[in-house]
Amino acid sequence: MTVTAPAPDLAGPPSIDPANRLPAQRRSPWPRLRADLRLASRQVRRGWASSLLVVTLVALPMALVSGGIVFGASRLPTTEETLTAELGQADSWVAVVSGPDPSLRQYLNDPMWWQVDRDDMTGIPVNGEQPMPESAAPLLPRGLDVIEIGEGSVVARTAGGTGALAAVIGDAGSPVLAGRFELHDGRAAHTAGEAMVSPGALERLGAQIGDELVLTEPAASFTITGVMTQADDADAAEVVFLPPTAETRALQTDVTATRWFLPEWSPTAEDVAALNQQGLIVLDRQLYVDPRAGAAPASGLDSLAATVAGLVAICAAFTGYLVVLLAGAAFSVSARRQQRSLAVAASVGAVEATSSASC
Repeated sequence: MTVTAPAPDLAGPPSIDPANRLPAQRRSPWPRLRADLRLASRQVRRGWASSLLVVTLVALPMALVSGGIVFGASRLPTTEETLTAELGQADSWVAVVSGPDPSLRQYLNDPMWWQVDRDDMTGIPVNGEQPMPESAAPLLPRGLDVIEIGEGSVVARTAGGTGALAAVIGDAGSPVLAGRFELHDGRAAHTAGEAMVSPGALERLGAQIGDELVLTEPAASFTITGVMTQADDADAAEVVFLPPTAETRALQTDVTATRWFLPEWSPTAEDVAALNQQGLIVLDRQLYVDPRAGAAPASGLDSLAATVAGLVAICAAFTGYLVVLLAGAAFSVSARRQQRSLAVAASVGAVEATSSASC
Protein backbone atom coordinates (compact mmCIF):
# COMPACT_ATOMS: atom_id res chain seq x y z
CA MET A 1 0.00 0.00 0.00
CA THR A 2 1.30 3.39 -0.93
CA VAL A 3 1.37 6.01 1.81
CA THR A 4 1.79 9.67 0.89
CA ALA A 5 3.68 11.70 3.47
CA PRO A 6 2.35 15.17 4.14
CA ALA A 7 4.31 17.94 2.49
CA PRO A 8 6.51 19.91 4.82
CA ASP A 9 5.22 23.29 5.90
CA LEU A 10 7.62 25.64 4.12
CA ALA A 11 5.83 28.74 5.23
CA GLY A 12 7.05 28.36 8.79
CA PRO A 13 5.27 29.67 11.81
CA PRO A 14 3.09 32.70 11.27
CA SER A 15 4.98 35.93 11.58
CA ILE A 16 4.17 38.32 14.37
CA ASP A 17 3.84 42.00 13.73
CA PRO A 18 6.62 43.74 15.73
CA ALA A 19 4.09 46.29 16.87
CA ASN A 20 1.92 43.52 18.39
CA ARG A 21 4.71 41.71 20.18
CA LEU A 22 4.71 41.51 23.91
CA PRO A 23 7.40 43.52 25.68
CA ALA A 24 9.34 40.31 26.38
CA GLN A 25 9.24 39.38 22.68
CA ARG A 26 10.56 42.73 21.37
CA ARG A 27 14.26 42.88 20.73
CA SER A 28 16.28 45.68 22.25
CA PRO A 29 18.17 47.78 19.64
CA TRP A 30 21.24 48.13 21.85
CA PRO A 31 22.78 44.66 21.28
CA ARG A 32 22.53 45.15 17.53
CA LEU A 33 24.04 48.64 17.80
CA ARG A 34 26.92 47.29 19.87
CA ALA A 35 27.50 44.56 17.32
CA ASP A 36 27.49 47.15 14.50
CA LEU A 37 29.98 49.32 16.37
CA ARG A 38 32.27 46.34 16.95
CA LEU A 39 32.16 45.47 13.28
CA ALA A 40 32.82 49.10 12.30
CA SER A 41 35.76 49.44 14.70
CA ARG A 42 37.29 46.20 13.43
CA GLN A 43 36.87 47.38 9.84
CA VAL A 44 38.54 50.71 10.64
CA ARG A 45 41.48 48.96 12.30
CA ARG A 46 41.73 46.49 9.43
CA GLY A 47 41.57 49.17 6.73
CA TRP A 48 43.14 52.09 8.62
CA ALA A 49 45.01 53.28 5.51
CA SER A 50 41.77 53.63 3.54
CA SER A 51 40.04 55.29 6.50
CA LEU A 52 42.89 57.77 6.88
CA LEU A 53 42.74 58.54 3.16
CA VAL A 54 39.01 59.24 3.32
CA VAL A 55 39.39 61.50 6.37
CA THR A 56 42.24 63.38 4.67
CA LEU A 57 40.31 63.83 1.43
CA VAL A 58 37.41 65.31 3.38
CA ALA A 59 39.38 67.37 5.92
CA LEU A 60 41.92 68.93 3.54
CA PRO A 61 39.42 70.72 1.24
CA MET A 62 37.41 71.85 4.25
CA ALA A 63 40.58 73.26 5.81
CA LEU A 64 41.30 75.12 2.55
CA VAL A 65 37.78 76.56 2.50
CA SER A 66 38.10 77.65 6.14
CA GLY A 67 41.43 79.28 5.38
CA GLY A 68 39.90 81.08 2.40
CA ILE A 69 37.06 82.39 4.55
CA VAL A 70 39.49 83.67 7.19
CA PHE A 71 41.71 85.26 4.52
CA GLY A 72 38.73 86.91 2.83
CA ALA A 73 37.41 88.26 6.12
CA SER A 74 40.84 89.63 7.02
CA ARG A 75 40.89 91.66 3.79
CA LEU A 76 37.78 93.60 4.80
CA PRO A 77 38.57 96.64 6.96
CA THR A 78 36.49 97.34 10.01
CA THR A 79 34.63 100.63 10.38
CA GLU A 80 37.25 101.91 12.80
CA GLU A 81 40.10 100.99 10.45
CA THR A 82 38.35 102.72 7.55
CA LEU A 83 37.82 105.91 9.54
CA THR A 84 41.39 105.91 10.86
CA ALA A 85 42.79 105.52 7.35
CA GLU A 86 40.62 108.40 6.12
CA LEU A 87 40.58 110.79 9.07
CA GLY A 88 43.44 109.83 11.34
CA GLN A 89 42.36 111.25 14.70
CA ALA A 90 40.34 114.13 13.20
CA ASP A 91 36.57 114.34 13.44
CA SER A 92 35.93 115.10 9.77
CA TRP A 93 37.33 116.24 6.44
CA VAL A 94 35.92 118.44 3.68
CA ALA A 95 36.71 118.34 -0.04
CA VAL A 96 35.76 120.38 -3.10
CA VAL A 97 34.12 118.37 -5.88
CA SER A 98 31.99 120.84 -7.86
CA GLY A 99 30.89 124.39 -8.23
CA PRO A 100 27.92 125.61 -6.17
CA ASP A 101 24.76 123.70 -7.03
CA PRO A 102 21.58 123.62 -4.90
CA SER A 103 20.85 120.05 -6.06
CA LEU A 104 24.22 118.53 -5.10
CA ARG A 105 23.86 115.75 -2.52
CA GLN A 106 25.97 112.94 -1.09
CA TYR A 107 25.63 109.81 1.00
CA LEU A 108 26.78 110.36 4.56
CA ASN A 109 28.57 107.00 4.78
CA ASP A 110 29.95 107.18 1.23
CA PRO A 111 30.83 110.83 0.49
CA MET A 112 32.73 110.01 -2.69
CA TRP A 113 29.35 109.21 -4.24
CA TRP A 114 27.66 112.49 -5.02
CA GLN A 115 25.42 113.77 -7.78
CA VAL A 116 23.52 116.77 -9.08
CA ASP A 117 20.29 116.97 -10.98
CA ARG A 118 20.88 116.58 -14.74
CA ASP A 119 18.73 116.79 -17.83
CA ASP A 120 17.54 113.31 -18.80
CA MET A 121 18.19 113.89 -22.50
CA THR A 122 21.51 115.77 -22.55
CA GLY A 123 23.03 114.92 -19.16
CA ILE A 124 23.83 118.60 -18.59
CA PRO A 125 23.35 119.86 -15.00
CA VAL A 126 19.94 121.45 -14.60
CA ASN A 127 21.31 124.40 -12.64
CA GLY A 128 24.30 125.03 -14.88
CA GLU A 129 27.94 124.53 -13.96
CA GLN A 130 29.58 127.14 -11.70
CA PRO A 131 33.31 127.67 -11.02
CA MET A 132 34.71 125.53 -8.23
CA PRO A 133 35.75 127.21 -4.98
CA GLU A 134 39.50 127.68 -4.75
CA SER A 135 39.45 126.55 -1.14
CA ALA A 136 36.97 125.03 1.29
CA ALA A 137 38.33 126.93 4.30
CA PRO A 138 36.32 130.17 3.72
CA LEU A 139 33.09 128.16 3.49
CA LEU A 140 33.56 126.48 6.88
CA PRO A 141 32.36 127.91 10.21
CA ARG A 142 34.70 130.49 11.67
CA GLY A 143 37.09 129.71 14.48
CA LEU A 144 37.79 126.10 13.47
CA ASP A 145 41.28 124.60 13.36
CA VAL A 146 41.86 123.36 9.81
CA ILE A 147 44.72 121.21 8.49
CA GLU A 148 45.03 121.40 4.71
CA ILE A 149 46.61 118.43 2.95
CA GLY A 150 47.09 118.63 -0.82
CA GLU A 151 48.71 116.55 -3.53
CA GLY A 152 51.02 117.34 -6.42
CA SER A 153 54.08 116.17 -8.29
CA VAL A 154 57.75 117.21 -8.10
CA VAL A 155 60.96 116.47 -9.98
CA ALA A 156 63.89 115.57 -7.73
CA ARG A 157 67.49 114.50 -8.02
CA THR A 158 67.66 110.73 -7.54
CA ALA A 159 70.43 108.15 -7.34
CA GLY A 160 70.12 107.63 -11.11
CA GLY A 161 69.62 111.24 -12.23
CA THR A 162 66.29 113.04 -11.96
CA GLY A 163 62.78 111.68 -11.68
CA ALA A 164 59.20 112.59 -10.91
CA LEU A 165 57.80 111.83 -7.47
CA ALA A 166 54.35 112.21 -5.98
CA ALA A 167 54.13 114.91 -3.31
CA VAL A 168 51.91 115.42 -0.28
CA ILE A 169 51.82 119.07 0.76
CA GLY A 170 50.84 120.02 4.28
CA ASP A 171 51.40 119.18 7.91
CA ALA A 172 51.27 115.40 7.45
CA GLY A 173 53.29 114.88 10.63
CA SER A 174 50.58 116.40 12.84
CA PRO A 175 49.42 114.08 15.67
CA VAL A 176 45.86 114.79 14.55
CA LEU A 177 46.52 112.84 11.33
CA ALA A 178 48.17 109.84 13.01
CA GLY A 179 46.71 106.77 11.34
CA ARG A 180 46.22 108.37 7.94
CA PHE A 181 49.95 109.08 7.91
CA GLU A 182 52.35 106.83 9.81
CA LEU A 183 55.89 107.79 10.79
CA HIS A 184 58.21 104.77 10.61
CA ASP A 185 61.61 106.25 11.33
CA GLY A 186 63.16 109.56 12.31
CA ARG A 187 60.92 112.43 13.31
CA ALA A 188 58.24 114.61 11.76
CA ALA A 189 59.22 117.76 9.88
CA HIS A 190 58.68 120.94 11.90
CA THR A 191 60.15 123.77 9.84
CA ALA A 192 59.87 125.01 6.26
CA GLY A 193 63.27 123.53 5.42
CA GLU A 194 62.44 119.96 6.47
CA ALA A 195 60.61 117.15 4.67
CA MET A 196 59.82 113.47 4.96
CA VAL A 197 59.87 110.71 2.35
CA SER A 198 58.33 107.26 1.90
CA PRO A 199 60.50 104.10 1.99
CA GLY A 200 60.22 103.74 -1.80
CA ALA A 201 61.26 107.36 -2.36
CA LEU A 202 64.16 107.02 0.09
CA GLU A 203 65.47 104.05 -1.87
CA ARG A 204 65.08 105.79 -5.22
CA LEU A 205 66.78 108.92 -3.94
CA GLY A 206 69.65 106.84 -2.59
CA ALA A 207 69.53 108.92 0.56
CA GLN A 208 69.28 108.51 4.32
CA ILE A 209 67.68 110.45 7.14
CA GLY A 210 69.62 113.68 7.53
CA ASP A 211 70.53 113.93 3.82
CA GLU A 212 69.30 116.69 1.56
CA LEU A 213 66.28 116.36 -0.74
CA VAL A 214 66.95 118.51 -3.82
CA LEU A 215 64.03 119.42 -6.08
CA THR A 216 64.50 120.81 -9.57
CA GLU A 217 60.81 121.53 -10.20
CA PRO A 218 60.15 123.58 -8.16
CA ALA A 219 63.69 124.62 -7.29
CA ALA A 220 63.99 123.93 -3.57
CA SER A 221 65.89 121.78 -1.08
CA PHE A 222 64.86 120.18 2.21
CA THR A 223 66.49 118.16 4.95
CA ILE A 224 65.05 114.64 5.26
CA THR A 225 63.95 114.16 8.87
CA GLY A 226 61.88 110.97 8.73
CA VAL A 227 60.33 108.11 6.78
CA MET A 228 56.53 108.24 6.45
CA THR A 229 53.76 106.41 4.59
CA GLN A 230 50.11 107.04 3.76
CA ALA A 231 47.54 104.49 4.88
CA ASP A 232 46.21 103.89 1.34
CA ASP A 233 49.58 103.77 -0.45
CA ALA A 234 51.35 100.64 -1.63
CA ASP A 235 54.59 99.68 0.11
CA ALA A 236 56.66 100.67 -2.93
CA ALA A 237 54.99 104.08 -3.41
CA GLU A 238 57.47 106.91 -4.01
CA VAL A 239 56.14 109.95 -2.16
CA VAL A 240 57.71 113.03 -0.60
CA PHE A 241 55.97 114.89 2.23
CA LEU A 242 56.65 118.60 1.91
CA PRO A 243 55.91 121.49 4.28
CA PRO A 244 53.15 124.00 3.37
CA THR A 245 55.14 126.85 1.82
CA ALA A 246 54.33 129.23 -1.01
CA GLU A 247 56.40 127.16 -3.43
CA THR A 248 54.86 123.83 -2.46
CA ARG A 249 51.30 125.18 -2.35
CA ALA A 250 51.72 126.15 -6.00
CA LEU A 251 52.01 122.42 -6.78
CA GLN A 252 48.36 121.87 -5.78
CA THR A 253 46.93 122.34 -9.26
CA ASP A 254 43.90 120.10 -8.64
CA VAL A 255 41.69 121.42 -5.85
CA THR A 256 39.64 118.20 -5.83
CA ALA A 257 42.73 116.31 -4.59
CA THR A 258 42.94 118.48 -1.44
CA ARG A 259 41.41 117.61 1.92
CA TRP A 260 40.68 120.03 4.76
CA PHE A 261 40.83 118.09 8.05
CA LEU A 262 38.90 119.38 11.06
CA PRO A 263 40.20 118.06 14.39
CA GLU A 264 37.23 119.20 16.48
CA TRP A 265 34.14 119.68 14.32
CA SER A 266 31.35 117.17 13.76
CA PRO A 267 28.73 118.61 11.41
CA THR A 268 25.08 117.62 11.46
CA ALA A 269 23.27 116.22 8.45
CA GLU A 270 21.84 119.71 7.85
CA ASP A 271 25.37 121.20 7.91
CA VAL A 272 26.50 118.64 5.34
CA ALA A 273 23.54 119.46 3.10
CA ALA A 274 24.40 123.17 3.28
CA LEU A 275 28.04 122.48 2.35
CA ASN A 276 26.91 120.22 -0.49
CA GLN A 277 25.11 123.17 -2.04
CA GLN A 278 28.44 125.05 -2.03
CA GLY A 279 30.11 122.25 -4.00
CA LEU A 280 31.71 120.45 -1.00
CA ILE A 281 31.45 116.91 0.32
CA VAL A 282 32.04 115.91 3.93
CA LEU A 283 33.21 112.75 5.69
CA ASP A 284 32.30 112.88 9.37
CA ARG A 285 33.12 110.17 11.88
CA GLN A 286 29.74 110.15 13.65
CA LEU A 287 27.64 110.47 10.51
CA TYR A 288 29.59 107.66 8.85
CA VAL A 289 28.78 105.31 11.73
CA ASP A 290 25.13 106.41 12.01
CA PRO A 291 24.01 107.89 8.67
CA ARG A 292 20.30 107.14 9.20
CA ALA A 293 18.33 108.49 6.23
CA GLY A 294 21.55 109.55 4.47
CA ALA A 295 22.93 106.01 4.18
CA ALA A 296 24.02 104.63 0.83
CA PRO A 297 21.93 101.73 -0.54
CA ALA A 298 25.05 99.61 -0.91
CA SER A 299 28.39 101.03 0.14
CA GLY A 300 31.69 100.07 -1.47
CA LEU A 301 32.53 97.98 1.60
CA ASP A 302 29.26 96.04 1.22
CA SER A 303 30.07 95.41 -2.43
CA LEU A 304 33.54 94.19 -1.53
CA ALA A 305 32.08 91.91 1.13
CA ALA A 306 29.60 90.52 -1.39
CA THR A 307 32.42 89.91 -3.88
CA VAL A 308 34.53 88.09 -1.30
CA ALA A 309 31.51 86.04 -0.19
CA GLY A 310 30.80 85.10 -3.81
CA LEU A 311 34.39 83.98 -4.41
CA VAL A 312 34.38 81.94 -1.20
CA ALA A 313 31.08 80.32 -2.23
CA ILE A 314 32.51 79.37 -5.63
CA CYS A 315 35.61 77.90 -3.98
CA ALA A 316 33.44 76.01 -1.48
CA ALA A 317 31.29 74.55 -4.28
CA PHE A 318 34.37 73.46 -6.24
CA THR A 319 35.88 71.98 -3.08
CA GLY A 320 32.67 70.08 -2.37
CA TYR A 321 32.79 68.69 -5.91
CA LEU A 322 36.35 67.48 -5.33
CA VAL A 323 35.31 65.89 -2.05
CA VAL A 324 32.52 64.01 -3.83
CA LEU A 325 34.91 62.79 -6.54
CA LEU A 326 37.88 61.84 -4.38
CA ALA A 327 36.25 60.78 -1.14
CA GLY A 328 33.41 59.09 -3.05
CA ALA A 329 35.92 56.96 -4.94
CA ALA A 330 37.68 56.04 -1.71
CA PHE A 331 34.35 55.19 -0.08
CA SER A 332 33.43 53.04 -3.07
CA VAL A 333 36.65 51.02 -2.86
CA SER A 334 36.22 50.57 0.88
CA ALA A 335 32.57 49.56 0.44
CA ARG A 336 33.45 46.90 -2.12
CA ARG A 337 36.13 45.54 0.18
CA GLN A 338 33.65 45.49 3.05
CA GLN A 339 31.07 43.79 0.83
CA ARG A 340 33.49 40.99 0.01
CA SER A 341 34.37 40.59 3.67
CA LEU A 342 30.71 40.38 4.68
CA ALA A 343 30.00 37.92 1.88
CA VAL A 344 32.78 35.65 3.12
CA ALA A 345 31.53 36.03 6.69
CA ALA A 346 27.97 35.27 5.61
CA SER A 347 29.09 32.14 3.79
CA VAL A 348 30.34 30.65 7.05
CA GLY A 349 27.20 31.52 9.03
CA ALA A 350 28.12 34.93 10.40
CA VAL A 351 24.50 36.08 10.02
CA GLU A 352 23.17 33.37 12.29
CA ALA A 353 25.96 33.92 14.80
CA THR A 354 25.29 37.63 14.85
CA SER A 355 21.57 37.07 15.19
CA SER A 356 22.08 34.70 18.09
CA ALA A 357 24.42 37.13 19.78
CA SER A 358 21.87 39.88 19.36
CA CYS A 359 19.03 37.96 21.00
